[in-house]
Amino acid sequence: MAGWAVFSKQAPELAAFGSKRLGDDRVAYLGTVRADGGPRVHPVTPILGEQLFLFMEPTSPKG
Repeated sequence: MAGWAVFSKQAPELAAFGSKRLGDDRVAYLGTVRADGGPRVHPVTPILGEQLFLFMEPTSPKG
């Protein structure tokens, strides 16, 4: 998996957009779709560094 630096070089505008939206210790939301087609939205805490890390509740099926 490529790191954030590689991603930033390959897609600088998208990386800048992502950094602006996900940086500064914000809470973000991960949207998924249930098997029945219904939406699910989960709060996550993104951490940007050499990689993108997401913190979510350990009890979450996504965790």
